[in-house]
Amino acid sequence: MPGIAQYADSLASAIDTSTNTNENFDETFDAEFNSLIAHVATIFAGGAVGAFIVGLTITTLLLIIGGCLVFVKAVSTVVFVAFLRNANSIGINTFIYILSSIIGGITGFGSILLMALLLPNIIANGTSLLIAIFGGIIGGIIVAYVALRIVKVLYKILRKRWDLIDAY
Repeated sequence: MPGIAQYADSLASAIDTSTNTNENFDETFDAEFNSLIAHVATIFAGGAVGAFIVGLTITTLLLIIGGCLVFVKAVSTVVFVAFLRNANSIGINTFIYILSSIIGGITGFGSILLMALLLPNIIANGTSLLIAIFGGIIGGIIVAYVALRIVKVLYKILRKRWDLIDAY
């Protein structure tokens, strides 16, 4: 019978060893799986950051192109008005009106966005955005009108004082 006892002891030790091996295997597998998950998450995060940078670049380029198109339209309108009226001063006045109305609209848009960030409960709809843009455009036209009148008055004063050539 001692042979059976030895066999039973060796079988028990084999079972204990296999249990320990499975625990080591599970720990190793968990560590490798966690490492794999971390690598995959890093790849996806890098892809998300790359997509964000590409999207930001495309958006910036489209805004720059749009701004250039608006500026080219303003300049072409000025040239058209100057040729139509045969007067450069009218073209310059038109350019100042257009440029100041665009700047006023952009300022109105930016100010309403700032107010929406500061006071989100008060300013929440798109109507206030349209009101701000049109208010900025009207304000820009008024500023252009006042600025042109001031320039004309200063020009007359300086022309009388220093006998400048009439170029305006």
